[in-house]
Amino acid sequence: MRFLKVHKMLLAGLLTCLALLLLGYWLLLRPRIDELRGGYGEMVARENRLKKAKWPMDSDSLKAILEANKSRLSGKGGLQSASKEGLSLACSMLSTKLSERGFGSVSDFRSGVMNSLYQQDFSEMLTSFESQGVFVSPEVLKLSVSSKSRYNYQLLLQCWTVETLVGQALRSGLTFRTHDSIEATSLEGKRRPAALVTALPIRAYGIEQKKVVEPYLLEIPVRLGLSGSLESMKAFLSSLNERGKFFGVLGFEFIGLPPNDASGDEDGMLKAGELQLNIECASYLQVK
Repeated sequence: MRFLKVHKMLLAGLLTCLALLLLGYWLLLRPRIDELRGGYGEMVARENRLKKAKWPMDSDSLKAILEANKSRLSGKGGLQSASKEGLSLACSMLSTKLSERGFGSVSDFRSGVMNSLYQQDFSEMLTSFESQGVFVSPEVLKLSVSSKSRYNYQLLLQCWTVETLVGQALRSGLTFRTHDSIEATSLEGKRRPAALVTALPIRAYGIEQKKVVEPYLLEIPVRLGLSGSLESMKAFLSSLNERGKFFGVLGFEFIGLPPNDASGDEDGMLKAGELQLNIECASYLQVK
């Protein structure tokens, strides 16, 4: 009986070992085998995709392509450099304005502008406009000397953009069309037709970082209703990209009116009537 009992113990031990081996296989080895099998399948699929894309399969050739793309992206004259230059050009007008007004950085500007500074600049702008025959109404302009905002610097950006664009339009020989029913009150208290000048809502373009969108670039759009000759229109459009000044054109519409004189000139050719231009332009400021 002792002999049979020993055999039973050996058999039980053997079965226990087999059970532990099977359990270890299912819990440890099998998942690893499946993982390796899946990784191999993915590697084969990726290799097939590379072959179809006609990419070289050796590492040296791939490294050479990578270095060439890095140079194209971040090297001298690369895409990153061109992007920075383009952004600097787009923000040139307002960047120059900040420097002229004594703001050392955009951060100083954003935190240092008081509403009183906006009111002062806006009042000076109104005086300048009226001296040139341009009368603006808060209902059309969407700005007034009493405008309030959590961000005073944005009001000032709108004021500067409006002032610069109106000045460039007048210097180009254009005149401002007026609203059909809305009038402006001049500084002398007289009622005048309100010029078609509108400060549109500021747009912010952001970059998502850690699921939070941080403003990166501000677009300050303004809509103008102008009239004048074709030469004046061309001069104004050219002035939007002068040295040190850049305004993006977001949209425009030309309207040609019938000629005033149907008899024509000495050669019998009809003279072009007045042209009208509705245009939306924008200045830009990088805030990050």
